[in-house]
Amino acid sequence: MKIAFTGNTFARAYPEGLITGYNVAAESLLEAFMRHGKADELLYLYEPGKYQENVIRRFAEERTVLSTGKKIEMINEYDVLFHGVDQLKNVDILHSIKEDVIPLLSMREKIGKPIPITFTFHSLAEPHLIWDTFIPMLMLPFKPYDAMICTSNAVVHFMEKMFERIQKTFRENSLMLGMPKLRLEKVNLGVDTDYFCPMEKNSLREKYGIPQDAFIILWFGRFSDCFKADLFPLLHVFHKLTGSFPDKKIMLILAGSQERGTNYAGTLKEQITYMGLENRVHIVFNGQIKDRAELYNIADVFTSPADNIQETFGLTPIEAMSCGIPQIVSDWDGYRDTVEHGVTGFRIHTAWCDCLDDISATDYLPANIGSRRLLHAKLAAHSVAVDCSDFLEKLKLLVLDNDLIRKMSVNSRKRAKQCFDIRHTVEHTESVWDDSIRIAHSDRSGFNPEGIPTIDYCHDFSGYPSEMLDDSTLFEPTVFCSCENYVKTQCCNNGRLEESEIPVKIIGYIKKAGTASIKQIIVDFENYSPDQIKRTLMLLYKYDFIKISTGFSV
Repeated sequence: MKIAFTGNTFARAYPEGLITGYNVAAESLLEAFMRHGKADELLYLYEPGKYQENVIRRFAEERTVLSTGKKIEMINEYDVLFHGVDQLKNVDILHSIKEDVIPLLSMREKIGKPIPITFTFHSLAEPHLIWDTFIPMLMLPFKPYDAMICTSNAVVHFMEKMFERIQKTFRENSLMLGMPKLRLEKVNLGVDTDYFCPMEKNSLREKYGIPQDAFIILWFGRFSDCFKADLFPLLHVFHKLTGSFPDKKIMLILAGSQERGTNYAGTLKEQITYMGLENRVHIVFNGQIKDRAELYNIADVFTSPADNIQETFGLTPIEAMSCGIPQIVSDWDGYRDTVEHGVTGFRIHTAWCDCLDDISATDYLPANIGSRRLLHAKLAAHSVAVDCSDFLEKLKLLVLDNDLIRKMSVNSRKRAKQCFDIRHTVEHTESVWDDSIRIAHSDRSGFNPEGIPTIDYCHDFSGYPSEMLDDSTLFEPTVFCSCENYVKTQCCNNGRLEESEIPVKIIGYIKKAGTASIKQIIVDFENYSPDQIKRTLMLLYKYDFIKISTGFSV
């Protein structure tokens, strides 16, 4: 099996900044396929010139030599753009580690073969997705062998409801849209249970200067009340908890990252000071966290009162679970699939009230999309509440009962290995791929590219220029064409995408010929695509190295 991956998102690109579950999931899953997958070859299409390029390249190089002897081949997306899709013709699966599926459909159309497409959704609540993604999904040329990977039952439920509602809206407006042909396949995310494993707690606490007799509650995630969780209720519950056990050393660690330009952690610090909890609550940022598994193992209990619809699965509870740390989480979204209530931890009663009419009104506000997105998330988060009384009750149970903690610790480790080991994620995903390949091979209808609508620039914008050039257009050199170094500087080192030798070669060709048509140059430079040739000619024309000739074309 040969798999081509797309989607640039790696946690190590943000060593001290924002790290999301999306980043972590993408990197760990790709590594898992390299280590545990049965695919013979892995390809990764990366976008050059982006800040993640070197990160992705190092990632691939570091993992080139594994126990399996497997390696990942890096493919510059621009190589595919300029040199065609031949290097992808033998691919069995096109998989995006994020929801950007339209490029994959376009790629398949270009390849012209029935290659199954799969992709994973990590966030569903962005307001722009309904027009950018969900409505197009009903119109795009999906096949029965394509599949959307849903990370939780909550995602499956959402997609079914979303498609039904869009269809109803369009039917009521006399427009018919069919359901997408692709399958919705539930595949849980997973963690490396060899890395996230129980460790000796006493030595770790000694290492980090934490009292051995302290009861440690850990929260780990993104500091954002809009996009992750409102942590003020957690501080309120913790304050009441410490008041209930005045003689017990109970501490709360808040660890994670926050986006630049935001200061939710600073707001939390102010509240911590106001509540007199400075000696009991400690905020730790990603740059201070050297080993995430050690961080979990310092704790007695992990908590995540997520209350935001941005979450679809939630990796941190299963990371804690794999380390044998009981979890107290909101009864919310993907957490309902992962934390087994009363067995590995507790799910806290979580309520949602339908007061969202004003959220829909954000779509017609004149604010920019970033402001609308923020307001949308904030209003949605304010309509969800984690029950503080239930939260406090469950924390008290664990503070008072060491035997219960030990029992939940054993259950947690067992459940993590049985259900959420990254190997299971790989196996399940590969099972989806096997089904997709089988369905594709049994499809006797043939593969007919359906033509995804795109802007036909030269047709649709033909009213813009003075003249549209064609293949018969003749070019001749100008007085500047002899300045080879100048040509290289202007056409090759100025952020252009073309290969550096093409402008110099074409200049030499035109100088020797005196005049040459676009058609002639394309024929004689058959190693390059016609579009590359034409674009290079226009750059040379733009910078006055050649000009349009009025001579006669041979």
